[in-house]
Amino acid sequence: PPRATLVLVHGFGEHCSRYLHVCRAFAAHGIEVLTYDQRGFGRTGRKTGPLGHTYGIKELHRDVAHFSRQVYQPGVPHFLFGHSMGGLVVLSYLVQYYPKHLPVASTNTTDPSTPAPKAQPAEEPSVPLAGVIGSGPCLQLAPESRQNFLMENLAIMLGKVFKSVAIKTALSLDDLCRDKSVIDAIHDDYYYFGIGSMQCSK
Repeated sequence: PPRATLVLVHGFGEHCSRYLHVCRAFAAHGIEVLTYDQRGFGRTGRKTGPLGHTYGIKELHRDVAHFSRQVYQPGVPHFLFGHSMGGLVVLSYLVQYYPKHLPVASTNTTDPSTPAPKAQPAEEPSVPLAGVIGSGPCLQLAPESRQNFLMENLAIMLGKVFKSVAIKTALSLDDLCRDKSVIDAIHDDYYYFGIGSMQCSK
């Protein structure tokens, strides 16, 4: 059996094939990796569309759970790895479904010795989780990557109704890496696009 199993979740606009070198590095250390194109992105986005439409965070969490069940082996530690938006997905998945893994601080200001109520998982996953790795998780967008205030709030409002309508993001591909050859490859990549649905972008 492998030393561990791992589900790898790519970032916004990307696709799983960009992480083949990462998968090979894990495999060289005996870690079995399963990765996939997130909804709306990569080959999945091109084949099924609409581009950049994820159908919401709950669907992304269901995908993580589904692929975790595919690769998990009893008795073998199982991990999640997510980069950028993928980091947000796996960390929010941890918070939502594995609250017992998180430190719980007291919320009682009058008696600090009284612990806070235990958080209950929204749904008990069938796969035990050994750990989560967030690589540059997208917890907050950098100011230069955000739309202006008007467009951002307009997207939030319209996203409640026109969820799958695609919009071009303010992300600059040239800022993703210092290696020009990597940037050139991204610009030439048919499966890499900086498009998100209004639901995804909000």
